[in-house]
Amino acid sequence: MTSILGERSIGIKRGYDVADLDAIDEMRVARRFPVGAFLWSVGGLLVAGFLAAVVVNAKLNSPSRNFPNMGYAYFFAFAALAGTVYYLPTVLAFLLAPRPFVIGRDGFHYGRRQLRFEQIRGLQNDVGRSSTRLLLDKGPSIRLRWPIWRDSGLFVNLLEHRCQPHLLSAAIAQLQAGKRVWFGSKLALDRKTVQIKGKVLPLEAVTDFHFTSQSERGDETSMLRLRTLKREYLLDERHITNAKVFVGAFKHLSELRDDDGISHGCPGENRPRTGIRNAIDNITGRSP
Repeated sequence: MTSILGERSIGIKRGYDVADLDAIDEMRVARRFPVGAFLWSVGGLLVAGFLAAVVVNAKLNSPSRNFPNMGYAYFFAFAALAGTVYYLPTVLAFLLAPRPFVIGRDGFHYGRRQLRFEQIRGLQNDVGRSSTRLLLDKGPSIRLRWPIWRDSGLFVNLLEHRCQPHLLSAAIAQLQAGKRVWFGSKLALDRKTVQIKGKVLPLEAVTDFHFTSQSERGDETSMLRLRTLKREYLLDERHITNAKVFVGAFKHLSELRDDDGISHGCPGENRPRTGIRNAIDNITGRSP
């Protein structure tokens, strides 16, 4: 398992500086043929068809004969079909992908749709399905499958970078109004607590949080790991909306708590650091 602290571990490959993203006026995203998904889809159909023909031929030619190894044929046929079902949506997405796909400074064109970044209310990165889902204020969501677009790492980072200012501002405004901000159905923040999978934790109890990427049974996932002194809480990133906004809101709350500590402390007093500030320092790589 590979563990990378901080925002760079969220979703897909990171490493693009803010200055690099700010320098991009317009990005035209070109399609690319998903060779791997196509081979899996076609190969799965061929293997399943071949095994089905073998089984049918055996049954027709020797109906009374018992074939003890026939179970293996059924198993591999269903496994091949499962691979086809898994990868076929990517091939279909390539064939149906709208053009052009252009990301500008204020919004983006996606086929016939022209959207401003303010119309996006959420981004969900799904490492297992190799896609980013854009949740819109109005209309159906848009799923961008990484294998069918060139420079997927760059355009996902650019979309997040262009959407984050208004999403983070909206989240901070709700926090300042005393409201709870939800990042999907299983993760939420307010000014005093963080809620993860139904468990409400005081912010002071948080000692560390970070995202990790891992691969289990061939399925790559990204996990949020939030720790207290007593236990660790895990949440699959596929259940998180606006993961980078969550990090930014968490940082905002830590700065508020530091400001409160300074305002209530005596001059020159070295006040203890809170768990939430230590968590942020672990993410950003700063030392006390």
